[in-house]
Amino acid sequence: MSPWGKAPPWPSATRRTAPSCGPGRLPGVDRPAIATLIPTIKGELLLLDAGANTQSTPEHLLSFARMGTVFAREILGVDEPSVGQLNIGEEPKKGTELNVATYQLLQESGLNFIGNVEGNQFMLGPCDVVVTDGFTGNNTLKLVEGFARFLYTLARRPDLSEEEKAAFGPVLGILLRDFSYEVYGGAMLLGVAGNSIIAHGRSSARAITSALKVAWREIELDLPAKLAAAHGA
Repeated sequence: MSPWGKAPPWPSATRRTAPSCGPGRLPGVDRPAIATLIPTIKGELLLLDAGANTQSTPEHLLSFARMGTVFAREILGVDEPSVGQLNIGEEPKKGTELNVATYQLLQESGLNFIGNVEGNQFMLGPCDVVVTDGFTGNNTLKLVEGFARFLYTLARRPDLSEEEKAAFGPVLGILLRDFSYEVYGGAMLLGVAGNSIIAHGRSSARAITSALKVAWREIELDLPAKLAAAHGA
């Protein structure tokens, strides 16, 4: 096992920037990224960066894609993870200079790159991994969380009839099952020389337990070494 894989799991229930002050970066990784699992109609989608870097280069996004691919394959058990870039359109020339340059790098990377993914496709499960800069990724994550909270609040309105409450029942069940932060425990900080999980500040015992399970899984598979190898280290 690599020296990074031996590091004890490090769940942190604090602000998102604090864990980056802990272990250093893995060889070949310029910017660690926050990776978070998003429920879709087809299963789980890994989004990164979800807030570690507000400004990124095309090379950073390529690195995020490599790390996301390794995580999806090793931890989620996806044989050949597909990768998409979050963008305002599907065409290769759409978006900012960052988007256009990143598209070219991903297309030439040897990864299973499927192209750009628009926001209205996001939760339909278009691919296994979606990469973007941390500013966009963090806002996307909060929008998903906010929409789930909106539906949950809507379903519990006191003015609903009994028939409407009954109709919302299955929706509430899905929200509680798939959108609860306790299921995953938190987000993963990929690219650091160790195993780091960023938990919610309001994390319950169940959430911390879930975070530790993911971290121990990373140790068992020596995930840091595989992430470093994906960068040629």
